[in-house]
Amino acid sequence: GRIRAPAALLTSAASRLTVRGPDLAKLTSALAAVAKVRLVVGIQGSEAADIEEASESKRPLTLVEIGSVHEFGTKDGKIPERSFLRGTLDKKESAYGKALTGALQRALDEVSIDGIGDVAGAFARQLDVLGLRVVRDVQTTIRDSGPGWPPNAPLTIALKGSSKPLIDTGRLRQSIRHAVRVEP
Repeated sequence: GRIRAPAALLTSAASRLTVRGPDLAKLTSALAAVAKVRLVVGIQGSEAADIEEASESKRPLTLVEIGSVHEFGTKDGKIPERSFLRGTLDKKESAYGKALTGALQRALDEVSIDGIGDVAGAFARQLDVLGLRVVRDVQTTIRDSGPGWPPNAPLTIALKGSSKPLIDTGRLRQSIRHAVRVEP
């Protein structure tokens, strides 16, 4: 799964940015490059295709499928929505907006004062640090059973021996990763 930072966060970050320097053409070019840098948080890479065992009547599911079912719930309502990704982003929106503003400001500060330098590269390094924080926050949401999540059904509790939603083996929580990508 891939969730992008809401446009409002990026706009918020840009609107509070302090810019120093006379070369607006270089700045415009640098910010265009920064706009292509993405922080992606979720179940990614080889773990995304890992398969969890299933009962005899059901096919095995990948970790991405399991995460998606829990993130959005099932259409029939048998598994309720327990949004560990969107819920975390919603809860931390203000903090992440401030972090994005700070990351962009630090990226601009990191590059040469005489020229803009590689702002996109500096911003990517800042997002890598922010990604670790977002992963920790998502894992904490899972560990703490989110705010107001419905409890597990009695049958689920009996089968897994725990009443903790989303946590059975811990593989889903441990599979949450971040990546910084530059789009073409």
